[in-house]
Amino acid sequence: MIDNYKLVICEKESAAKRIASALGRYNVKKINGINVFIVKDYVICYASGHLYNLTTNKKGYPVFDPKWSIKPQAYKLISTIKELANNAKEFINACDLDQEGEVIAYNILTFACNNAYNKSYRAKFSALTKSAIL
Repeated sequence: MIDNYKLVICEKESAAKRIASALGRYNVKKINGINVFIVKDYVICYASGHLYNLTTNKKGYPVFDPKWSIKPQAYKLISTIKELANNAKEFINACDLDQEGEVIAYNILTFACNNAYNKSYRAKFSALTKSAIL
């Protein structure tokens, strides 16, 4: 693994691989059984969709105290992202450029990356082509 890298958060593994490919020759490292793509000073990981759900301890409606909780099947991905976040010098939100992608990135950067959402950069592209990514 490299030091002082930029951690790129993608919404799905296929997007992470395409971004890594556009940036150059990449290596794949398995962390907790999860593929992580390393190219230059970038470490690119993925969310595989929503990793958090809205929940509450209250019964009935209206509910005024919803909380984000980890989906049971997401623990391995979240622990991998947390591990990667510890040594990252910068964070890049490369999730889909829509409301759903923004919520996925917000939750990951806030909860798994120690409140990195407000200091993260936003990748903006509408196609996963090399020219759009670069």
